[in-house]
This record gives sequence, structure tokens and C-alpha cells, in this order.
Amino acid sequence: MIYYGVLLDSALMDAYLGVMARISGELLGILGTDISVRGTTLSGGGFAVQISPECDALQLCAILTAAIVAFEAPLRSKLVGMVLGVIWLTALNLVRIVSLYFVGSYEPSVFQTAHETVWPVILIALTLASWVFWARKAVSEDPLPA
Repeated sequence: MIYYGVLLDSALMDAYLGVMARISGELLGILGTDISVRGTTLSGGGFAVQISPECDALQLCAILTAAIVAFEAPLRSKLVGMVLGVIWLTALNLVRIVSLYFVGSYEPSVFQTAHETVWPVILIALTLASWVFWARKAVSEDPLPA
């Protein structure tokens, strides 16, 4: 509800996407790519990609957070799981953005498939795996570090 009702078309979302674009641009620069970042658009070498609200990690973070909240576990374990999960999924999304930029730059014919099929499946699978990992740790005798 917060994502669709408050964040989706807000200045806060625009700022978040701009930060994701700048971080992605920095990562691409570290990897030796001559990149330009303007707002939410990464461009260079004849290819450009725009980071849009549908391509953020926030929906995945919301799903993981909801699953953690719904699971019976100590509050401390839930809080640690949510914080680490959001960091993990955000980092994974940055990997996705950088890899899609490379795919679009070097193999533009497979960009749409990578963007609309491959990465969504990977992200959903890793979100589910993250929850399973957290849930097992939350109920084990060796819980997540506090």
C-alpha cells in the first residue's frame, strides 16, 4: 500500500531512483565504462537505460519484509532480517542494473529478454531464497547476529 499509494509517483521515489542511477554510474565507471548519468538515465557508447519505478528493488523489499513480519519469530530477528534483506536486495538490484547496461551495450538483441524475463525470475527466486534462509536462521539455535 505504501509503495503504490505513497511512493510510486512521488518526489521521494524520483530521488531514490536518481540515487540508484548515480550509484550504478559509479559502479560502471569503476568497471571502466565511460558513462554519463542524467537524472535516472545512464548513457554512453551509443546505449542508454533509464531506471524507472517498475525496475527498483522496493517491491521485492516489500514482499520480503511482509513475509518476515508474517512469520512467527522474535522481533529482534525480524528487524535484523528486514534490514539485511533490504540491503541485500538493493545491492542485487544494482548488480542487475549494471549487468543490464552491459547487456544492452554489447548484446542489444537480448536486452529485452534479460530485462523482462531473466532478471525478474532471478530476483524473485533470490527474494524467496532470502526469506527461506532468514526463516531457517530465525527458528534455529544459531540465529542471525543481533
